[in-house]
Amino acid sequence: FERHKTLFLAQLTFNLMKRGIIGNRDWNETHFQFLLRAPTKVLDQNPLHWLPDSAWESAAALGEIDEFSKFVGDLVEAAPRFREWFNAAAPENEKLPLNWAALDKNLF
Repeated sequence: FERHKTLFLAQLTFNLMKRGIIGNRDWNETHFQFLLRAPTKVLDQNPLHWLPDSAWESAAALGEIDEFSKFVGDLVEAAPRFREWFNAAAPENEKLPLNWAALDKNLF
């Protein structure tokens, strides 16, 4: 049990969120499946030399979700700002570039 405790707690938490017992937002199965499966999509060649191909392919897959359909375009268009965020020592504590900073208000 000790070895799998973190996985068990994550599974328990996700099930409670899915049932609406914890959390204050509606459950989004599409977002959850993306998080769980980490899909990739081969798009055009990665135009951002600083971004690993695996991250580019994950971003392309994220763009398939309606709420994130503009992400790949914004990533390329504002590449210097995204690179600064990507290279930050603790990007999770930095505001996302452009209008993506609004995601900080939404808990997944």
